[in-house]
Amino acid sequence: MINTIVYLLLTSVLLIVSGIKRVPGIGILFSIIIIAIAYWNNDIFFVQKLFEYPSNWFYTLFIGFLLASIISLLSFVLIEPYIERITNQPHNLKAIEHIRNNWKSTIIYILIGWGMGGFIEEIIFRGFLMSAFKDVLGTSNFSLLINIAITSILFGMAHWYQGKSGALSTGIISIFLGLIFIYNQFNLWLPIIVHGFIDTISIFIISLGYDKKLVKLIQKQL
Repeated sequence: MINTIVYLLLTSVLLIVSGIKRVPGIGILFSIIIIAIAYWNNDIFFVQKLFEYPSNWFYTLFIGFLLASIISLLSFVLIEPYIERITNQPHNLKAIEHIRNNWKSTIIYILIGWGMGGFIEEIIFRGFLMSAFKDVLGTSNFSLLINIAITSILFGMAHWYQGKSGALSTGIISIFLGLIFIYNQFNLWLPIIVHGFIDTISIFIISLGYDKKLVKLIQKQL
């Protein structure tokens, strides 16, 4: 138990600091190293359950795409506009602005979204952090809510390079992913698929310039 708490603290601090310093890749890299060390030392033992294959891949992909579409729509038309209104700061998209009308960059970032966002981030935040917090806090409804709250705060802080609005928006999206992880019996495949499709949809919308059109449309309604 003590080892688990140490791993949790180290990973959490790394993710927060790297997010605030706007070098998220460093936090991700060292988090993976910590997870590898924990696994090598037999301090974690949940990998097999996390990657147990779905009984029906087609159904899982369909549900993943459907959930991702709903979450993406909520994010673009509700979550992000209202958070930007509250913080009075726009979502910082400088890191991917160059993908607009650039199909080569768009495809590259979609692949990065599935690899880094869908796969690696889900291993860290749901697979490692939520599973470890589950071992420490328990599995009561209240404990699981605290678990989702803590990991979502960490997820938001790790995305601080997107600005205050971006951190809050991604933190809220993390709540949905945490609920999906729990609903899916702590199996990672559905959260990975949902996360990957969320990134894909978001990248396509930004690449086509529809995000700005949505912002203008929403601002007229607010």
